[in-house]
Amino acid sequence: MPKYLATLLLVFALTGCTDKERPAPEGDAYPAEALATDSIAYGPADPHYTIEADYDETEHVVSGRLNVTFQNNLGEPMDEVLFNVWPNAEEFGDRGADIRNVRVNGKPADADLDGTVLTVQGISIEDGAAAVADLEFTIPVPDQPGRFGWSERQVSLGSWFPILAVHDGHGWNIPPYFPYGESYYSVTGDYDLSFSAPADLEILATGEETERSETDGQQTARFSAQDVRDFFIVMNTTFQTKTEQIGSTDVTVAYREGEDATAALMMETARNVLPRYEGWFGEYPWDSLTIASADYSADFDGGMEYPQLVTVNTPHVPDEEELGVTVAHEIAHQWFYSLVGSNTYREPWLDESLTTFASYAAYYDTVDFDWIDEEADDYSITSSVDDFAEDDYDRYGDIMYDGGAGMLRDLHDEIGEAPFWTTLRTYVKDHRFGIATTADFIRTAEEVSGENLRPFFEEHQVFVEETRE
Repeated sequence: MPKYLATLLLVFALTGCTDKERPAPEGDAYPAEALATDSIAYGPADPHYTIEADYDETEHVVSGRLNVTFQNNLGEPMDEVLFNVWPNAEEFGDRGADIRNVRVNGKPADADLDGTVLTVQGISIEDGAAAVADLEFTIPVPDQPGRFGWSERQVSLGSWFPILAVHDGHGWNIPPYFPYGESYYSVTGDYDLSFSAPADLEILATGEETERSETDGQQTARFSAQDVRDFFIVMNTTFQTKTEQIGSTDVTVAYREGEDATAALMMETARNVLPRYEGWFGEYPWDSLTIASADYSADFDGGMEYPQLVTVNTPHVPDEEELGVTVAHEIAHQWFYSLVGSNTYREPWLDESLTTFASYAAYYDTVDFDWIDEEADDYSITSSVDDFAEDDYDRYGDIMYDGGAGMLRDLHDEIGEAPFWTTLRTYVKDHRFGIATTADFIRTAEEVSGENLRPFFEEHQVFVEETRE
């Protein structure tokens, strides 16, 4: 996710406090149960989405049918299944999504759409059994630039379709939509999508295009994606493109007329940081990566990440340095969010802090981030989105981006160069295409370094017990 509220050279202003008391640092080691995560089942598992959708540019709606197969791996029979329907958030206006004709295993099911949560009940799925849910939808696209919306002929479809909610140790995860970060939390799955739109709009999407046809001014493109957490589409009038093979990855920069210098810089950044990330965290797991230009308005100077496809708000990034850091940041999200998933509402630092650290280290060729010279103490690094006061989202940006990156810099200094990078590589390897928690990260760091790191983490306001509440 872009730095909505965090600037590049951010110095923390230690103002304001929450009422939430933080535990005092303790010198003893973590008890084994504090870092144990083997019993957590993340599901429903192995989803395969088949979607047929059409974009009506006159009415600005996406309509179609969704079919998803999945497995009940929760250890008990399922009598309900929940979906997050992010386009139904209040931020996107009052037209609202329409979900209808919901069926599970071919039989009509009771379905209730309340805000962004679709609850499907009146079902019975035995433990270990596979099931299939299908539904029809109409999704209004709001008149606004941004990750979900349209402006002139740009159409950005981020988290636009009903997606299975995740059930874990906390139960079903159905957080409210969060416009300054991510509410999104999903298991990896496969996608087969057929999408129709006006023929003069170019369609960029997650995955690989497998078919395309055109009839009477309408085009239909089919895409396939494996082991991804979401499926993003961005459309506009024709993009210009540059493509290079970087390592074993085909990297494409899609840009608009007049952005040649910007496109060259975005490709240069990818050429610089992608091999570094692969050396630090393991290989990029898909065949292609697209970096696309978007106009998300002057209110925002960053970018947005999705599997295999990221966007950069190129008209409003102020200078070459900020553009390079932004591109590096969004590419790093391919490891921390796309490859290693996390609950971005409960534990946003696992998404943004790791990504910010990686992008700074790759772009600036150092882990000595001397512009981060203070630590905030009004919120912990393990705060959830819900902990932040609604009028204090500046602090979310401060802490989850630079605050967490500063903590990781200090961890590097604490355990040393080789153990630190081995920790990150092992963490990615162990949770590749899966989901990780703060406990997983701490356990990996302790196992690799052979050190009791509880004093370090608690002094740096990383409290594993917060994430289990």
